[in-house]
Amino acid sequence: MDYHCHLSTDEVYGYLGGKWDPNKLTLQVQSVFPCSLNNPTDQTECTVLQNKIRELITQQDMTVIGWYHSHPTSSPRPSQHDIVCQSVHQQHMRSLDGRID
Repeated sequence: MDYHCHLSTDEVYGYLGGKWDPNKLTLQVQSVFPCSLNNPTDQTECTVLQNKIRELITQQDMTVIGWYHSHPTSSPRPSQHDIVCQSVHQQHMRSLDGRID
């Protein structure tokens, strides 16, 4: 992730694939899936890429357990969009097991 975030002066993002063990309450990051978009503001392109990455993670017997993105030229504070994305990811994780917050 760190390497990916330092490759560009533009924002970058990606997903974390891994396993959630609800019995042990442990989260294991197994792989990082960097994203590359031609036009990051194109919602259709973003959705297509997100679905492809989710499918790839599932094919590798993992679950999307997190995401990341950089703010290389702006405040490190989360934007409103970042907060909405985080909420969506948390809701997804809750659907897998009701004990993740």
